[in-house]
Amino acid sequence: MNTVKQLVSKLLPAPLLRFVEKKHFLTNLKNFDLSEEPDLLAARQYFAKDSVALDIGANIGLYTRFLSESLGANGKVVCVEPMPRTFDILSNNIDKLGLGNVTAVHAAVSSSPGQVTMELPANDWGGVNYYRAHISSDGDNTSSDTFSVDAITLDSLIESQGIDFAKISFIKVDVEGFELDCLKGSSQLLSKGNAVWLVEVAGSPDDTSSSASKLAEIFADQGYYPYINENGVLRERRSGDSAINYFFMRRKENT
Repeated sequence: MNTVKQLVSKLLPAPLLRFVEKKHFLTNLKNFDLSEEPDLLAARQYFAKDSVALDIGANIGLYTRFLSESLGANGKVVCVEPMPRTFDILSNNIDKLGLGNVTAVHAAVSSSPGQVTMELPANDWGGVNYYRAHISSDGDNTSSDTFSVDAITLDSLIESQGIDFAKISFIKVDVEGFELDCLKGSSQLLSKGNAVWLVEVAGSPDDTSSSASKLAEIFADQGYYPYINENGVLRERRSGDSAINYFFMRRKENT
């Protein structure tokens, strides 16, 4: 299969290849089996109708699609994707699926405004890995594409969209290891909002020297506690628990 993909990627003219990619990812999104994404299944209980949700690191729009459908016509989804080619696919998916309550923003979310270099790594068959796009680090030479893009903070994103912080019910953050930078630019959102966060976290919160631990501390300072998905039920994280994605929310007595 990889040999076929490699041939297609090398032989097709660029415009035709982009067309094939868009069709492929649109079909994938239309036919996605939710059982393949247990954290999305668990998160859906927090997709509050008529509220606002953020999809940070939206990629091709998996969470965006289900958020849009759950929040309804009076709800709003703001999705952010920094990679130009991925953003093009995301925008196509939003258009073709008729997700009229979605606003797509082409930018990277970071701790401060400016510009960052993004990398779109290569697959082993010669194509590009849309699911592993990330802010480039020194010494990283696996890239097939790199781009400079505008960086914004979460707080500035929300203000630019004219959104009330308290209206936001759910936030998904998947930024390939740069989640701490993302959180550092969201002080107003954390203090004024009451959203449930789902964050892909690199490293262990138990390692006090890690960015994961620092991220957990920022949440804790604002009264948010980490939860993990255990067979479809969220329970508060205990020391030693390991997960890829953590839910952060205030306990009921704090809401």
